[in-house]
Amino acid sequence: MRSDGKNSESESDMLMATGFTRVIRKEAEGLKLVTLTVKQDLPDHSAILQVVSGILKVSFVEQRDRICELEYQYNNNAVVVPRLRVAPHYERWSQGKTAQSGGAAVTEEIALVPERPLKLEVEVPGLLSSMRFTDDGPRTPLGTHEVEVQAKTYGVNSNRVEMAMGLSDQRKVGDQGSDLELMRRLPSSMSFTDASAALLAYTTAWLALNAVARLTPGQTVLVHSAETATDQAAVIIAQLLGADVFATVKDAQAKKLLVETLGVAESKVYSSQPTNYKQGVRRQTAGQGVHVVLNSLDDSHLQDSWDSLAPFGTFVELREGHKSSIQALDGKNAAFTSLGLGLLIRQRPGIVGKAMDKVIDLINGGKISSIQSTQSLSISQIETVFRLVSKGQTSQVVLEVNDGAIVRATVPKPTELTIMADATYVVPGGLGSLGETCVRHLDVVTRISIAGLLRWPPGCSCSSRV
Repeated sequence: MRSDGKNSESESDMLMATGFTRVIRKEAEGLKLVTLTVKQDLPDHSAILQVVSGILKVSFVEQRDRICELEYQYNNNAVVVPRLRVAPHYERWSQGKTAQSGGAAVTEEIALVPERPLKLEVEVPGLLSSMRFTDDGPRTPLGTHEVEVQAKTYGVNSNRVEMAMGLSDQRKVGDQGSDLELMRRLPSSMSFTDASAALLAYTTAWLALNAVARLTPGQTVLVHSAETATDQAAVIIAQLLGADVFATVKDAQAKKLLVETLGVAESKVYSSQPTNYKQGVRRQTAGQGVHVVLNSLDDSHLQDSWDSLAPFGTFVELREGHKSSIQALDGKNAAFTSLGLGLLIRQRPGIVGKAMDKVIDLINGGKISSIQSTQSLSISQIETVFRLVSKGQTSQVVLEVNDGAIVRATVPKPTELTIMADATYVVPGGLGSLGETCVRHLDVVTRISIAGLLRWPPGCSCSSRV
């Protein structure tokens, strides 16, 4: 008979026959009842006849041992005894159970599917090769002003890399949720990839130049590290506000982008070397300096950047989480301000939301567009992306999330057993070790009834234990 239904009505027929023969053997001691289950197509009957002949010979003619096998299966052109086989599902369950109990988690390569929500974790902070995905926690009801979104893209910048490297920890309560005030319709002219890079960059630039520095037409602004997405956006916003832009870059390629694509005067684009831009800015501003400095360089540039600022100007620190040493800076009636977008999002989402509205209006009006230097890669290459950003080979990369992308993830933890209250559960097959274990496992839930099907009368030793 076949378990796939070709030579029997259903798989249950085969299982019923197997169970029936096992009961007969139990009830009629000494009866040698041998069964053969055929679980594959056969080209002709001669093959199965040869198999049956061999089993008959071993079981009833030769009788090699006093105790012989009573159940056989024919599958994949081989006769097997169906007592022991590889159990991959149990192995995965065991691996997941070990991790759930605090043991080392086993990882595997899987394809992303919507049915299994995952989150990224770094097993060993600072070791990018230990990046992996793991099951997200149980879903909880959303708060009054929270929404749930489907992830399409992620922007990876230096802040994200520092968190992965264990150099900073900006995780706060609420990071996993998005406030309703920050939800906006995606501009029709932008893809998810462009929006992931541009919206955050332009929003930061708008807040820095308009809300903080209050930049006005005719003023001057120095934008450091103009090869990054945020600082490119700052150049564009500054030009839109009518300001005269000075910028620093790390290489000739970035300078070419500013000059040929963004229209910054070549004479106003400097190397990030301190003495270079400091002297150039002061020379072109008649020794006064610029009205606004947007800083994203390290503290070794702080004094020269401050010297490039005009009296009554505004110095905006864009490095979130960094504490600049401003004690040694001389007084020039200038403002020193730190802008941390992450903190604003968490504590002042309304301010960020209004800035996003302005940015989206500018995009829809065709006044600003996507960031030119944005690079996008599949989330399958997440480790490569983090390494690129950490080495400074690119300022920001957008990770694209596509169903079917292959990622490294932990073996899923076993799902909790769901037992319905006010229900009756039947445990067939007696109360041996397996049956007793099932009953004790079910007994952890109150208000349920358990019925056991026994071959022996109530009151026997096995039932009394339970």
